[in-house]
Amino acid sequence: MGELLRASRPFSWINTALPFLAAGLCVRPQLGLALILGTVYFLGPYNLLLYGVNDIFDYESDRLNPRKTGRLEGGRVGPEQGRRLALAVVVTNFPLLLAVTWLSNWEVGLALVITVVVALAYSAPPLRTKEIPGLDSLTSALHFVLPAGCGLLVAGLTLGHFPWLILAAFGLWGMASQALGAIQDSEFDRRAGIGSIATTLGARRTATMAAAGYLMAVALLATDNSATRLGAVLLIPYVALAASCLAADALAQARRAWRGFLTLNLLVGFFLTQLLLRRWGVEQLSTLELLALGSALVVAASLANLLANEVSMRSQPRPLGATPEPAVSLIVVVPDGTSSPALGVCLGSIRAQSYAGPLQVIAVAGDRATLPAGDEHLLRVLAGPIPRSWTGRCWLADRGAAHALADVLIFMTADSQLAAAAVARAVAELTLSGAAMASWLPRFQMSSRVERALVPTLALGQLCWLPIAGQNRGRRWRLWPTAASGALMAITRAAYEAAGGHARVRSELLETAQLGQLVAAAGGRVSFRSGSQLVLDGGHLGLGRVAPMWRRGYYRQSGDSLGVALAGMFTVAAVQLLPLGLPFLAWANGDRLALVTSLAALGLLLTLRLGAALWERQPLTTILWHPITWLLTLGWQLLSVLDGLRGQPCGSPGLSHELVGLRS
Repeated sequence: MGELLRASRPFSWINTALPFLAAGLCVRPQLGLALILGTVYFLGPYNLLLYGVNDIFDYESDRLNPRKTGRLEGGRVGPEQGRRLALAVVVTNFPLLLAVTWLSNWEVGLALVITVVVALAYSAPPLRTKEIPGLDSLTSALHFVLPAGCGLLVAGLTLGHFPWLILAAFGLWGMASQALGAIQDSEFDRRAGIGSIATTLGARRTATMAAAGYLMAVALLATDNSATRLGAVLLIPYVALAASCLAADALAQARRAWRGFLTLNLLVGFFLTQLLLRRWGVEQLSTLELLALGSALVVAASLANLLANEVSMRSQPRPLGATPEPAVSLIVVVPDGTSSPALGVCLGSIRAQSYAGPLQVIAVAGDRATLPAGDEHLLRVLAGPIPRSWTGRCWLADRGAAHALADVLIFMTADSQLAAAAVARAVAELTLSGAAMASWLPRFQMSSRVERALVPTLALGQLCWLPIAGQNRGRRWRLWPTAASGALMAITRAAYEAAGGHARVRSELLETAQLGQLVAAAGGRVSFRSGSQLVLDGGHLGLGRVAPMWRRGYYRQSGDSLGVALAGMFTVAAVQLLPLGLPFLAWANGDRLALVTSLAALGLLLTLRLGAALWERQPLTTILWHPITWLLTLGWQLLSVLDGLRGQPCGSPGLSHELVGLRS
């Protein structure tokens, strides 16, 4: 049963069921038995027919394709499973097809037959249209357009009154989406001798056609009424997805674009659902009331996540048993430009550590950094020129690790200042709680107005939206990046070597978070703790450092996914900015419900900001800079997305010296 369920692609059920249901309800806003049964059919049985048959006849190419794992984007149904799958298709499809036809009329029955034939013709011989360039995209689009047509017929609409413009736009969207998805499979299809639009035209020309298809869909919808014009706006990000394959290595970017496509569908689907609810009369809230309610709910969810994260980050490790204090190698990364006073304060805080075990201190510096002389307890390492494919921080950390002798490695920056118990607390996190890697969110100095305006996002971005509480309990969250900080990070040597060390993340700007993901992928637990009492980041984090961190790192941390990146930007706007303006709009429009709800959202936001400032020991004046803080953040996020779509990586070789000293 599990194999059959995976073969039907549950993630894609909504793509065929919603067009059928939405089309029917838009014509006649009432649920009849035929519409209900038809919706059930286009949820599971139809997708089992569509994708299950495809898996059978595509087995040779799917077994070469690493993304065909059966979890989300397709399985590998061998020939020995074909008979059982065929029987399941017959048993699940025919009863519902007959029932919907009997409850409707012969036109509906004919439309359902055509829909089934097109689904079979795409994958099964003799037609197998998926191997005919152009026809593969057309028949793939019909897999989603025909259910919508069936829904219109079930609701009683005649062909002469069909919304052909909307159906044509939907068809163009489907053709463009099939072409975009075909690019990433072109290499594997070519090896298996399977033709497609991508194997025939090549990656870049196929991407051009996909972008043109999306643009034509946008143009068609923009010429109709106000509702379809809003739909046209929602389709614009798809144009960017396809265009991104023109600006970078098309094959590699197509894979990232497809991940973005899957996520973007969820985001766009949410807004389309709101439009449909308004059309059906299910949702009676005004636009302002809907925005205020949504903003209040999202801010409340962020506040709840912040509370859960703070409790988790401040909990003490549970002892697993008495263990002797191990030897520690503490590596201080000293990038070019570090001032001697800052380094002196840093080393002084290390000498004041209360840790009773063996402690080796390694200061590793670049060519233009100066290390203090005369400290017999300090191992001084000059890293030499930074290789072109490395960021400065990764290169220095790697050179320091090469000289480490202990089984516990602690990395910190030369601008960081440690409390006396910091090393002991870091070792306890590894030896007592069983974590393979741990890092601490520092207290930021924020001595200037610019820092008070910019730096809060570095903490809030993780505390509000990342599932840190789950991460600290050892759960793996594939959809979110790992929360980590480079101001103070401890890792066992075994975990460091298993993850590949800094050499594995040599070109990453957010190298500590990326290293954490590698440790988690290798089976180690990665914890993230509040370090406001343990470590102070005393470096100057002005515009020249914070802006590149967001611009270079945001799209990368979004998994190179446009959908995830846009969802993150939408969340930032909904939580941090929308509650500031909604009360004024609600008051100006005389909408009392929207005013009360928006004031509740504003109160929750103030609680969130005040709580975060107190817990992380940030100056309370940072709250006054809140609008500027998040407007700038949104701007940098947008620039990061544009850079990513152009194929400009966050850690390109040319950035090695530019990124020295930036923190993850």
